Amino acid sequence: MYPARALSELATRKAEIRRAISGHRAQLAAAAAAVARPVAWIDRAVAFGRRWASLGMVAAVPVALFSRRAQSPWVRAAGVLMRLGPLVLGAYRGFQALARDRTGRAG
Repeated sequence: MYPARALSELATRKAEIRRAISGHRAQLAAAAAAVARPVAWIDRAVAFGRRWASLGMVAAVPVALFSRRAQSPWVRAAGVLMRLGPLVLGAYRGFQALARDRTGRAG
């Protein structure tokens, strides 16, 4: 059907195409890994934050009380934020739960 020379040329071309595809796959894997690095870092940071959130809220009170005595306006502002942070976060979560309940009951 095909002469031997044509078959060997086809086999050579097939091998070249396979090498090109392999190279493209390697480039794609490297690009995907580069894109996934920041996402993985963000995921680890969120997990770390969730793990230490309760300790942070407990530690915020002494830090806020200490910062009241500081003279720097930046430290004072941070102290106010640390004192009010748990209150604001609790209110925000309460409003979120209320909104979820309302949409859940209506749906």
